[in-house]
Amino acid sequence: MPGVTYISGDAFYGCSSLVSVSMPNVATVNNEAFTGCSNLTEFIVDNGTFSTVENGKILVKNDGSDIILVAWPAVEDPVTIPGSITRISDYAFSGISTITSVNMNNVEKIGESAFRNSYAITTITGMDRVETIENTAFAGCSSLASIDLSAVSSIGSMAFAGCTDLLFSSAPGSTYSVSGDRKTLYGTNDTGRTLVSWPSASGNITLDVDITEIGAGAFAWCNNLTSIDLVNVTVIENAAFSSARLTSITMEHVISIENYTFESCSSLTSITFPSTVTSIGYGILAQCSSLTDITMLGSSPPALQSLFYTASDDLIIASLTISVPSSAVDAYKAAPGWSTYAANITASP
Repeated sequence: MPGVTYISGDAFYGCSSLVSVSMPNVATVNNEAFTGCSNLTEFIVDNGTFSTVENGKILVKNDGSDIILVAWPAVEDPVTIPGSITRISDYAFSGISTITSVNMNNVEKIGESAFRNSYAITTITGMDRVETIENTAFAGCSSLASIDLSAVSSIGSMAFAGCTDLLFSSAPGSTYSVSGDRKTLYGTNDTGRTLVSWPSASGNITLDVDITEIGAGAFAWCNNLTSIDLVNVTVIENAAFSSARLTSITMEHVISIENYTFESCSSLTSITFPSTVTSIGYGILAQCSSLTDITMLGSSPPALQSLFYTASDDLIIASLTISVPSSAVDAYKAAPGWSTYAANITASP
């Protein structure tokens, strides 16, 4: 492909008979361009931007002092990342079901969705240099048993969502700490602790009193989580409970609720927001298909971007009741964001 300079995402997705690609002038390769090319064992390129390692099996990008693993479609288990590679690109191993063990070696950054839905992975080693784990990096790795985060200083949203068997480990003085049973990952904030991730959460949970923030995607995809009492939590970050099977949530002190917080909580039938809430983000209740009742305890409408955003949400809105203090009905119906649901707003019993 001497004339090709750009390869789009999914360009060769699933081309399982492809064994060799010559791309001497390529300047851009987008995510998942070679995903599913399980017999692709030869990349031919060396143009300053892209080159190869492991006798052409691995496509890498040269970015200053970093060498980024872009694609390794014919990877064989167990996997040891070559020592020259410092970063793994977004989606590099996403959906590869034949990997059970990965040694990160000298990797410092793991990209977004790099191992997403690689559900057979049980073991990750060589994490002592990894500083950054991006959004959904290991989401859906349901067989992953443990991971060491001692060197990690940044973890993205939903990085471990769906890792239902995962135990965390860290070290004293690290950015993150873990619970005694190693199932929960914590960070710190100005007022207490942030619950960063609890992918195996189940049943009925009451949080510790010093937890004041729920991190982005902390309980996402928790299919066995039934109810939760947030106790002293004041901030709920993006997608914190996305696709969880919650039937009940208690939040007495929450002030800020970010985007997509309860999206696709299909078992949630009702929800009550305390008078402390001042800010609600975008699409927080989208696709909550069983939802029929929202209760607002505050007399002043919180700033709202939107409760819903998908076309399928129209069916929810059609039978939805939003109960507010009787003295505040007109204020809610006129408030930005809330006015969209004026027909649903009624005085609390």
